[in-house]
Amino acid sequence: FQALFFKIDKLILATPLTDLLRTIKVEKEPTKIPGQPTWFMGLLDNHEQRIGVLDTGQLIFGKTIGQKRNLDSQPFQHILLSQDGKWGLACDELLSIGKLKPDTVRWRTLRKKKPWLIGTVIDELTAVIDINQLVPHRKTN
Repeated sequence: FQALFFKIDKLILATPLTDLLRTIKVEKEPTKIPGQPTWFMGLLDNHEQRIGVLDTGQLIFGKTIGQKRNLDSQPFQHILLSQDGKWGLACDELLSIGKLKPDTVRWRTLRKKKPWLIGTVIDELTAVIDINQLVPHRKTN
């Protein structure tokens, strides 16, 4: 299957292309909404659609490590849009689009803890993630 490879800090991740609508370059900061969790960076208007932008680092690494990042001095560069276009996952770098052979992935069967982690490409130490599991299941309006 085809996957997009991208980076959060020094971690290389991959997600199936079928889970993505598109990627966008961060040109302005999302509008912060008071009272939201720290991983919710705010709302961004893009092509007449409002996107909830999420701090992927916090969602993956957890609050303790994820919140150590100073977004003013080290802002995210790109946003991966979920298939429905309502959510965006902020990332540092888009690396490439490539093919992942299912037999090169060590698949996780029990996904109770970290349900977003589908498996790992052992040769490349790349985590394969399900971005739909990272996106919270709630309304943005």
